[in-house]
Amino acid sequence: MCTRRIIVLSALCFALLTSCHTKKTVDLLIYNATIYTVDSNFLK
Repeated sequence: MCTRRIIVLSALCFALLTSCHTKKTVDLLIYNATIYTVDSNFLK
């Protein structure tokens, strides 16, 4: 039971550390915006 926990925690830590390796660039970042959808009702 204890070894299973260690294996699962090790795998989780490995996955978390390797998933944050690459960075993506952002095209556009908008704060405090009002989003409008374009559909038949033109909902806000």
